[in-house]
Amino acid sequence: MADVDRIQSAAVYIATRSQDHRLWGPIADEYRPRDVDEAYAVQDALADIRVETLGPVKGYKIALTSPVMQQLLGIDEPAAGVVHERTILDSPAMIQASDYMQVAFECEIAVRVARGLNLTSAPHTPQSVTNAIDTVMPAFEINDFPPADKMGSTPDLEEVIAMNASGAGMVLGSPIDNWDREDLAGMRGEVRINDDFVAEGFGRDVLGHPFAALAWLANHLNSRGKEIAPGSVIITGSIVASNTLKPGDVATFKLGGCEPVRLEVV
Repeated sequence: MADVDRIQSAAVYIATRSQDHRLWGPIADEYRPRDVDEAYAVQDALADIRVETLGPVKGYKIALTSPVMQQLLGIDEPAAGVVHERTILDSPAMIQASDYMQVAFECEIAVRVARGLNLTSAPHTPQSVTNAIDTVMPAFEINDFPPADKMGSTPDLEEVIAMNASGAGMVLGSPIDNWDREDLAGMRGEVRINDDFVAEGFGRDVLGHPFAALAWLANHLNSRGKEIAPGSVIITGSIVASNTLKPGDVATFKLGGCEPVRLEVV
């Protein structure tokens, strides 16, 4: 099978199994990416397929940026994914469990860029990307993946990338007023489910600083001939381990003094 045909077939396979909740389990060997480059090519093809139902790509997610998430999957490097327009929600948000294999969420610091991050301004650093950012806000990332007993095995890096790192959208909170780059590293976030405390984390848990994650993403995309367009929203990685939700659950994420982000599953 030619590489182009193999990549497209893998993308169709992943798109189909994510739509049909009965198709749980790891990627079949015949569709499994052979390396990271092929995995990102599959992700690109998958994004093209999903444009019809989910709208154009309007942002990015950065997975595996914190020690707790890397330890969870046994992977020691970040991975990028895309976010489609119709999956970007504002808090408070409500979603239906029946639309997902299993609803999970992560707690993140999101940014919106006012200007693009391209090769002209590369290489990017946590300091240089600061000038491109016009909004910083707390956010949930919504994940969609099979229950552990259905997955069969822990996905490797190539599988994580090809499946868009299980990204299924984001819930954006209110912008942080008068944010300061230095303050974000020490900003504490607290997650609760049904008002019960679950976990806490800090901005520094994401590659030392959430803007370091943004710089990594910009450099990664530039290396693939892509760029972060003006107006894009980026979730920089979870400061706590992911958690699952069932119908009737309400999750809240309070970052510093911001109003909590709220997600309800029905």
